[in-house]
Amino acid sequence: MIGAAEPPAFALEAREPVIAVGLPVSDTCKEVVAGLVRRTVPRETLVDLKGPWLITRESFGSALGRLGADAPVEDPLQLCRAAGLSIHVMVRT
Repeated sequence: MIGAAEPPAFALEAREPVIAVGLPVSDTCKEVVAGLVRRTVPRETLVDLKGPWLITRESFGSALGRLGADAPVEDPLQLCRAAGLSIHVMVRT
């Protein structure tokens, strides 16, 4: 795992190459187009990915291999998603 000497137990149980921990969204979310509220987005399906993010070395290397080190992404999860890797989200309540 990148950035962690000993992965948490829940990560070992999931056995997924890319894992993110999320919290349910409690704030009201609006979709805005051209400065106008278009709709209220239902919160039931939204999570805020806070971390930790756990990515196996093989998955990270695969994502870098597909997109290259200069890929225009902002974080490791975005890199993995852009490379077509599945991200397993564990929602903490």
